[in-house]
Amino acid sequence: MRGSHNALLIKPIPHTDKCPWPDARAIKNLEIVRELARTATYGADAFRNCPRFLRQALETKAWQHYADDFGKVFDYADSDFDKFARAKWPKGLDVPEGAEGLKRICAAYKGEEDAEIALRIIRELTPEAKTHAEAGAMGGRGKKATHNMRGFHHESPTGVLVRLKRDRPDLARKVEVGELSANAAAVMAGFRPVMIQHPATVNGFAKSIRAHLSAAEQAELMAALRAR
Repeated sequence: MRGSHNALLIKPIPHTDKCPWPDARAIKNLEIVRELARTATYGADAFRNCPRFLRQALETKAWQHYADDFGKVFDYADSDFDKFARAKWPKGLDVPEGAEGLKRICAAYKGEEDAEIALRIIRELTPEAKTHAEAGAMGGRGKKATHNMRGFHHESPTGVLVRLKRDRPDLARKVEVGELSANAAAVMAGFRPVMIQHPATVNGFAKSIRAHLSAAEQAELMAALRAR
């Protein structure tokens, strides 16, 4: 989950002389886009509902014309889908990976109608976009891949969930029902190392070393420090 999503809570749209009431379609579409933004960025079990709202937003084209809570209307063309997906809420979904991130969420629910239909529509809207695997395949000896997007599995809860579903479905289920965070499950599965936070002081380092390193590892660390 990235930052606070209080902005996604339902609020009444004000109606003043300086802020005229948006058209009915824009107001109606806000609820669809809001739910899509919530499920696309909250992680855990929210991802299960993302393909449903994504399909709804794509089929009704709600994402192309909607108002925010303050009456501002946003309009996008078909070719703007990736831009919409990446833009900060309420201007967009706030998904850093853009269309690729949404495609991967759908891929995690292979065989489900909503996910498959949403994925097909996204591919039609972003014909030039390549998946991470496709871009890697296009790269090669002396040839750079078509984009420099960082490894998805290491950068977002969405990617972690996709990998867990493939390699550790038991942990994936716990992430989906909210028993584990995506990061905790990735650590348990061995996808990510355990990360430790402590004050950047001698005492802070010492406490972390005593808490997390065995006697043998502490001796190895002391030897490494002396060698420097």
